[in-house]
Amino acid sequence: LSHLLRRTASLRIMFSISLFLFTCALRLRFSRGETLSCNAQLDVNRVCGPCTGTGPCNFVCSAFEDICVESIFQCQSGTACQVDCNVWGACLESFVEAQSATALTMNCDSYTSCEKAQVTVGVGTDVVLNCGGTENTCKDLTLNGLYAGDVAVNCNGYRSCVGMNLLTTSANNVLINCNEADGVCASLTLHCGTGHCRIDCSGGSNKCGSIQVVTGTAVSFKCIGTAEECKSAPLNYGPPTMPPS
Repeated sequence: LSHLLRRTASLRIMFSISLFLFTCALRLRFSRGETLSCNAQLDVNRVCGPCTGTGPCNFVCSAFEDICVESIFQCQSGTACQVDCNVWGACLESFVEAQSATALTMNCDSYTSCEKAQVTVGVGTDVVLNCGGTENTCKDLTLNGLYAGDVAVNCNGYRSCVGMNLLTTSANNVLINCNEADGVCASLTLHCGTGHCRIDCSGGSNKCGSIQVVTGTAVSFKCIGTAEECKSAPLNYGPPTMPPS
């Protein structure tokens, strides 16, 4: 009888250990990042996502040109989301739904890869838009980020942010880097958030032609550049200084 009891106890311990290890493996699997290769020609109703785990969700459109045209990317709730559009026209006229994501990074690295995309984020979602490539990478892209967190836009490709529309009136800090020359941010519309608002137009007089900036309730606004480079921007201002007590 005692031998049977010891054997039963051993089996219980082994079962508990096995269950523990299985649970750990399951948690590890679902906490890791997940990558989805999207294809508008195969995805039902052109919808890609959402991911199924609890880790970061990464959408990739890189197999061939125009692979994710007019696709709908559905980011996972409660985790970070990344959309990679790496070939010509990859995410042209696509829709990114990141209303419940904690953060969104969108990498647009080729000709017209994110042109006319509609990007929507939720309350407190931090946003990074990287617009590189050869030409018109993020042209006419619209960011619907009324209550976003911090927003950073890096315009690194030729005319990559022409006509971009940033609807970020009640977001936190908003930063636009117009890094390329020759009208990289021409006709861009920027609605500053409630924090610090900055656009870098330095390095060329034609970078920021005809931009429209609505400072709203931003605590500060700064256009980096000469008077000629910032001629389309409002005057710089900072937070009011408190009088000495």
